[in-house]
Amino acid sequence: MVTTTIEVKPYLAAYMYVRYQANVIQEFNAIKLTSTENLYHVIKNLTVKRPRNVSWRETGNLTIVIPDPRYGKDPETYNYLGHDSIICIEGEIEIMLKVELHSLMLKNKFQKGIMYKKSLLWFMETYHIEDKYEDALMKAFQRWKKKRVE
Repeated sequence: MVTTTIEVKPYLAAYMYVRYQANVIQEFNAIKLTSTENLYHVIKNLTVKRPRNVSWRETGNLTIVIPDPRYGKDPETYNYLGHDSIICIEGEIEIMLKVELHSLMLKNKFQKGIMYKKSLLWFMETYHIEDKYEDALMKAFQRWKKKRVE
């Protein structure tokens, strides 16, 4: 098993650790994705051979297990994610978060009568997202909702 550590936005790292808490390998504090996850395939496609001039020392707030497919890239060799790859992964995680959050907010509003703000606060508490991201997430939801109506 090969792991890598990347730096993503703090609220995305918190979201991932709670979302995949059943798949966290405790001794490495690493998230192991299943092959049915889209993110698994994104990471698999983005891994490359580690450049010679890049240190093996990794820093960041999200540790993930490099996919080990039955055929294709060997994670022992292809275990490096460059800056552009990390940006792609961060974007995928953000999309996952927003899809889950927006569907929860709409479902709670129209099926249970729960206000958007309460749904957002419950989501943030569940996924251990800091309060300072509340406005950004609410504004993103409102922009998305406005685009859907137009």
